[in-house]
Amino acid sequence: MKEFTEVRLENLERELAETKAELGRVKRRNLLLLRGGFLIAGLLALVWMTLNTGCSAPFKREATVQQEIRAKKFTLVDEHGMDRATLSIDKDGSGPDLVLTDKNYHIRIILGLGKSGNAGLILNDDNGLSRASLSVNKGGPSLVLLDEKGKGKIISHFDIPD
Repeated sequence: MKEFTEVRLENLERELAETKAELGRVKRRNLLLLRGGFLIAGLLALVWMTLNTGCSAPFKREATVQQEIRAKKFTLVDEHGMDRATLSIDKDGSGPDLVLTDKNYHIRIILGLGKSGNAGLILNDDNGLSRASLSVNKGGPSLVLLDEKGKGKIISHFDIPD
């Protein structure tokens, strides 16, 4: 029985040594995989920061300046995507017109040219109602001031002599 116990003990010691060796290999492999994962994650983060133009990275980039931009309409929007300023040519070819809105999206200022070449400026109150108009046409300049009900308070028309 003593021999059986010694053989069994030797087998257990051999199995323990093999298990320790296998555990060491697994630990080394896991460490290698972990280091590789961190390396790949770091490289991906570096690439993302380099390519992402919308990030607030501490790098200062100079804006690209175009010599000329050609379009039929320019629209400036706020953080909600709502139109706040528009520069456009009317469909009938008149214009250009510049339209500015306030934070409540009421049109406050319109500056433009009419079909016949009349130049005009319209100023609206905070409710979007026209309150003042300044225009220049072939007959001369005119100024119209309106009250909150839309009635003219001061209306001037100046004839320009030939």
